Amino acid sequence: FIELALSLELPIIIHSRESDKRMHEILKSHFDGSKLYGVWHCFSGDKKLAFKVIDNGFVLGFCGNITYKNSSDTVSVIKNIPLEFMLLETDSPYLTPQKHRGKLNEPSFVCEIYNFVCESRGMSLEILKQNLYNNFVSLFKISE
Repeated sequence: FIELALSLELPIIIHSRESDKRMHEILKSHFDGSKLYGVWHCFSGDKKLAFKVIDNGFVLGFCGNITYKNSSDTVSVIKNIPLEFMLLETDSPYLTPQKHRGKLNEPSFVCEIYNFVCESRGMSLEILKQNLYNNFVSLFKISE
C-alpha cells in the first residue's frame, strides 16, 4: 500500500494501535526523500515520535482513547504539536470516549474528543473546527 500511495501520489492512512514504534520502523525507509504523506490514525505515541512523524509528512489522528486516565503522554502530544498537524477521529465501534465507556463507540461521540482537545489546549471549539477542516481539505487535496 505504501508503494501504491507513492505511485498515485495519494495519502496513506496508518492505523497503528499499540504498535507505534514498530510502525515507525516500517515507514522509516520511506521517509527520506519520498513523497509519502498521510494520517497516522489513532496516534498514541509520545512527543518524540509525534514530531518525527510530523516532520515526515504526516498529520496525527486522535480518537476517544485520549480521554482515558492513562493517556497523559498522548495528551502532552495534543498540547504541544502545531494544530495544523492534527485530526480528530472516531474509531467506531472501538475506543469510546471516557464518558461513554462500556458502550459501542459511534460517530456522534467525536464531539467529546473535540471538547477534550479544546479544554486541553485552552481554545475555542470554533477555532479548532476551522483548523481541523482546513487540515482535512489540505491533506486530501479537496477543492472547495
